[in-house]
Amino acid sequence: MYRVKIGIAACTGLSRSIIDNADYVEIKKICADEVSHFKKLTEKPLFFHIQFTGSNSFYLPAAEDVRRSLPEISEAYERERPAFTSFHFGLSTGSITVDPENNVAVAGSRILSKEEITINMEKNLRTIRDAFPDTVLLVENQEFIPDELSKGAYRYIQEADFFSYHVNKWNQMGILDGIVFDVAHALITAVNHPYYHDPGADPLTGFKRYIGELPLRLIREIHISGIKRLPGGVWVDFHKEISDLELKGLKIILDSVAKSIEKYIPLTLEYSRDLSKITKQLNTLRDFCTN
Repeated sequence: MYRVKIGIAACTGLSRSIIDNADYVEIKKICADEVSHFKKLTEKPLFFHIQFTGSNSFYLPAAEDVRRSLPEISEAYERERPAFTSFHFGLSTGSITVDPENNVAVAGSRILSKEEITINMEKNLRTIRDAFPDTVLLVENQEFIPDELSKGAYRYIQEADFFSYHVNKWNQMGILDGIVFDVAHALITAVNHPYYHDPGADPLTGFKRYIGELPLRLIREIHISGIKRLPGGVWVDFHKEISDLELKGLKIILDSVAKSIEKYIPLTLEYSRDLSKITKQLNTLRDFCTN
C-alpha cells in the first residue's frame, strides 16, 4: 500500500461526478475565472500547474519572465491558496506551436542555451517563491523528443545531469521545494534517447537507468498519463489511457520514494480524451496504490 492522494488534471467538460472520485483537481490555466469555475464544482483542493494563461497561451518558464503574468496569477491565488504549485523545466525555445498529430511542442523561434534556460528558470522560481511563499513549489521533468519532430524544443532539458544539478542547487538555495515527477516523460526519455535505450530491450531497463541519475528524494508529486509509439518509432506523451507499462513505471517510482513520504504524495492523472473513461482510470490508480 502506498500513501497517495489521487487527483485529476483539469480539462474542459470535467464534471462534479468525475471530480467526486478524485482527491483534488490540478488546474493548468492559472486565472481567476478557472479557479472560480472549479470552486463551483467542488470543495476539494485545487493545485496549480502553471502552463496556460487565461487566454490559453503557453507559459514558457525557461524563456519568459513570469512577472508579466503575475497580476493574473495573483488574482487566481486570491481565490485559492494552492498547497502545490508547479511548472515545467523548459522548454528550450522562446515560442512553440503544438503538432496536433503527434502531440509534441515544436520550436517556433531560436533554441536557447543552457545558460539562458537556467537563468530564466531561476528568475521565475524566485518570483513565484517571493509572491507565494506558503505554496510547495515544484518543477516537472521533461521528455526527450528528437529534433526532427520538435525542431529542438526539448533540447537539453531532459538531460539527467543538467536537470539534477539545477534542481538540487535551487532546492539548497530555498527557492524550490522539489520535483513533479512525470512518469510518462521519464519513460519517453528512456525509450527515445540512445544513451538510455538499447534496441530490443525492455523500456523499463532504460527507465531504471535514467531515474538512477535523478534526485528522487526531491519528488513531491507524480504525474501519470499514457504514452504512444508513432509509426516512425518515436514515443510521445499522447495523454492516452494508462497501461501496464505506465503502471510498472509508477511502481518503480513509488517504491523508490516510499520511505521518504512523510504524509502522502499527490498522484495526478493527466487524461482528457474521453471523459467517460476518467473515473475508471482513477479507480485503477486507487486500486493499484492500495493493494
